[in-house]
Amino acid sequence: MATGDQADVLNRINVLLPNWFDGNGNPILEGILEAYAYAGSFNYSQMAYVLLQMRITTATDENLDLIANDFFGFNGYPRAAGENDASYRARILASVLQERATRNGMYTVILTLTNRAPFIFEPQRAADSGGYSVGGCGYDTFGSWSNPNCAYQCFIIVYTPIVKLVSSVAGYNIPTGAYNTPSQAAYLSPNDYAYIPNQQQIYNAINLTKVEGTVCWVRFST
Repeated sequence: MATGDQADVLNRINVLLPNWFDGNGNPILEGILEAYAYAGSFNYSQMAYVLLQMRITTATDENLDLIANDFFGFNGYPRAAGENDASYRARILASVLQERATRNGMYTVILTLTNRAPFIFEPQRAADSGGYSVGGCGYDTFGSWSNPNCAYQCFIIVYTPIVKLVSSVAGYNIPTGAYNTPSQAAYLSPNDYAYIPNQQQIYNAINLTKVEGTVCWVRFST
């Protein structure tokens, strides 16, 4: 018996019955009380569900989509096809509390989406381009050229996520998936498939964190 289930509610009702009511062996009274207990248990479960939806960290189902609409505008931060609640919730929290209008904010949001550190190059940032007569910079070495004509611009290389896909798993009516044989069979759910953000979601994240009036050139790489 768990708090709020039908048996719990029925027990609470029986405790409150007047002394002259004897529920034992009275099918009519028991039936009436069971009906009230069922309704009370249903209402309790609904209340518990509603309480979960009041916080992003515990919200579920379509309520997460409604929360995203509240913060980012209608369909401004949609759930990806097949994306589960945990992944969508993490993206919402990362964007709602995201540091904005900074290089670090952009770096962090891309890292959150892809789980891989992006490469960000600002042509007018000395730390990105280095200089002559300093270590780590020179001809025929790895580095980037500065260009004063590229004011308020940056170049970003976004690396696609490295995911472990489901493979080598037999399906029904496949001999390798038979019982009592060496096999590679498994029961899978949508949560077993890795979520991979699409390019538009990454573009949206960059637009949410970049400074207005700046240009970000984006390239995707593996």
